[in-house]
Amino acid sequence: RTYGISPEQYDALVLRSGGFCELCSRQSEKSGTVELVIDHDHDSGLVRGLICEACNTVLGFIQRHGYTAKWMELAETYIAGSACLSSL
Repeated sequence: RTYGISPEQYDALVLRSGGFCELCSRQSEKSGTVELVIDHDHDSGLVRGLICEACNTVLGFIQRHGYTAKWMELAETYIAGSACLSSL
């Protein structure tokens, strides 16, 4: 999808990102292992930039379910403080 941007606008996004995901900084690879996709605001339809598919999926999930920055802090604390069980 192009989300209504011109080829020139897309090229400007590529230049701005330097070939890296604008969220996690992973580099785009021609082999297709890290593909950059056009990220857009679902409410306004405006294009924000280029991010990798993984970040796009996670960002979409977080936004759809209304998770907040506070929830993200709680998740980080939970992950950092949780002891993993080797078996049940």
